[in-house]
Amino acid sequence: MASIFTKKKVLRNTDNPTDDGGGCSPTETERSRIATNQRKKKMTELYFRSDLDLEFPVKEVYNLAGKKVAKKTCYKCNGTGYIPHLANVDEGRCWNCNKRGYEIFRVYSKSEMQSVIKSKNKKDLEKRNAWALTREIIAIQKMQHNHKAYLKNIAYKTQKIKAKYQSEYVGQVGERLEKSLTLDWCIKKEGDYGYYFIKQLHDEDGNIYSHMGSAIADEDYNLIPKGTTFNLKFTVKEHSEYQGTKQTKIKNPKLIKGE
Repeated sequence: MASIFTKKKVLRNTDNPTDDGGGCSPTETERSRIATNQRKKKMTELYFRSDLDLEFPVKEVYNLAGKKVAKKTCYKCNGTGYIPHLANVDEGRCWNCNKRGYEIFRVYSKSEMQSVIKSKNKKDLEKRNAWALTREIIAIQKMQHNHKAYLKNIAYKTQKIKAKYQSEYVGQVGERLEKSLTLDWCIKKEGDYGYYFIKQLHDEDGNIYSHMGSAIADEDYNLIPKGTTFNLKFTVKEHSEYQGTKQTKIKNPKLIKGE
């Protein structure tokens, strides 16, 4: 006896392996075919170079000079072609996209993007390594500078302590002397009648001399730099102490030209 029931053909959604169309689930062969199609579709998807995470495949693709390109919304005008707050400049026309509202960029396949990502990661690593090396060099230079400053400070304090206990008064007040002196430092000041200079000098015995007045210059009127040793003729002005250090104040200094 023939059956009064007819078998209903089930239509399945081949793009969705979980959709059985109200009937039975897809076979293993169908699942494999659907997965293959999805992988092929994924491999044929194209991306902008900036989409390193491959999150936004491009929908519309064009051919330009043998390369695949796509339109991308202009980031400056947000696709409008105009920039309102620059309306007084060329009527607000967006110069980045030339009023089109979009820019044209090349697009890349997934395999090409893997090469782009690899190249970018390599460059980023090189930049990080270069920056790390630069920071280490700066740190070393800073340590060297601080060490030099520390040594210089120690040398200055040592010299100051030695001078405090070794410096003695030289000559008699009003006496004209000639000595070989070394300039320790020179400070420029401004007074009521113009500029003047305060200088400290010392001789080979560690005696300290001070002078306030015009700068000590050579015959060409070039200022004598600190640390320079030279022969100086001067008059003893007075004997005094500064911060516990004996010093001989001088006046009328005259630089003696060496033979």
